[in-house]
Amino acid sequence: MSETWITLITGSSITIITGFILLLIEYRTGWFASSWKKELSYEVVTVTSLVNTENIMGSPVKLTVNLGEHTIDNPTSIVVKVKNTGRMPIVPSDFHAPITIDYGNVSSYLFTLNSFPSDMKIEWEESINWIENERKAFIVKPMLFNPGDFFTIGMITDGYDGIEVLSRVAGIKNILRVDPEAKRQVEAKFFNIILIVLSLMAIIMLCGLIAIFLGSLLNGAQ
Repeated sequence: MSETWITLITGSSITIITGFILLLIEYRTGWFASSWKKELSYEVVTVTSLVNTENIMGSPVKLTVNLGEHTIDNPTSIVVKVKNTGRMPIVPSDFHAPITIDYGNVSSYLFTLNSFPSDMKIEWEESINWIENERKAFIVKPMLFNPGDFFTIGMITDGYDGIEVLSRVAGIKNILRVDPEAKRQVEAKFFNIILIVLSLMAIIMLCGLIAIFLGSLLNGAQ
């Protein structure tokens, strides 16, 4: 009888743990849900003011930065990441419109571009007044995006007027925006739930083993 219960508890525990491991893999990689799905996402990694305009010793301070011939009143560093988060490649012919990174009605002075892999052939241009409301954009021409490929663009602007990434890609309804803070909170809750469930499983297994041990002692005493 005791061996049967031990086998049952062990088998159930292994099944549950395996299920949670698969769930964790799916959560981290999206392998099963996006096996036959195209997905393009973007993340505003940082938006950082490069000057401190807070009061010092009770007196207001206004700092400016000179970049070449330009004086920037509110220099702001912005980094945007665009990534193929699906499981299928996106080829140039899939694009019906280029990737457009709209950074609003602010002046831009410096761009840096990095990619993974480093040999991604990225052709880009800056467009001013690209739509009627005079917003500005960084435009990336269609290219090959294998699963996991991404590029980041860093820019220095005079202030911040929001970021939006737009495109028209066959098989993709819209480009997803990833909120880093919300993502961290969801991950924290997910791992907390896993820890709680695993702890409960350990307690149940321990109680079961104790019950089996006590039952064996009672049977032996009889």
